[in-house]
Amino acid sequence: MIILKLPRSGSSWFVGALNAIPGVYIKKEILHHDDIHRYSSDRIEDYLISALQLPVNKEVLDPNDSFKDTIHVKSIVDSEQIQVVGFSLNLEHVPGINFDHILNEIPRVVVIVLTRSNIVKSAVSM
Repeated sequence: MIILKLPRSGSSWFVGALNAIPGVYIKKEILHHDDIHRYSSDRIEDYLISALQLPVNKEVLDPNDSFKDTIHVKSIVDSEQIQVVGFSLNLEHVPGINFDHILNEIPRVVVIVLTRSNIVKSAVSM
């Protein structure tokens, strides 16, 4: 599951609600604004593909290192019991990412887009 979001769209609440469901692990904010400068687009795409296959948690050791993927086990649940994995992602943080490549690698992925419905609140929150 990929949750594409904008700031202040309710994504933290939504991801928390999804993660409360047994068998679901959604990584909140899998990338940040500086990641696009630290890593190549290919490396980021590979990381996103891996996050759609196993529950991962990003650890960055320093700007010259690759992503260090670790399996994140939700409470005491064995990772084999997790049936839905994914992440939320701010589109402003990933210009140039080839989502077609990601969707071709993981064809059954569900994509959810969260936006703010109130135009005035959206403008004020930026």
